[in-house]
Amino acid sequence: MPSLFPYIENDIIQACIGQPLSKLGGGAIDLIVNHLYLEKDINEINTLGVIPVSIDNLGGWSRQSRAWGYEGILKKYLTM
Repeated sequence: MPSLFPYIENDIIQACIGQPLSKLGGGAIDLIVNHLYLEKDINEINTLGVIPVSIDNLGGWSRQSRAWGYEGILKKYLTM
């Protein structure tokens, strides 16, 4: 996703769709453990949702992306 930041900044694209990536791996493991080992009922599997990323929230999304481990994000995006 960070590779798309310049396209958003320069108004080449108006928005992208992001997802809270940190929940992809851990969330799946939690569901498996809860269902198989703790014998809990699982009501809904996909609760991640999507987040529109535009120039309005590009700074926050940049910082979140860095927190998730993305590297090489330009400082100008991190300070927006």
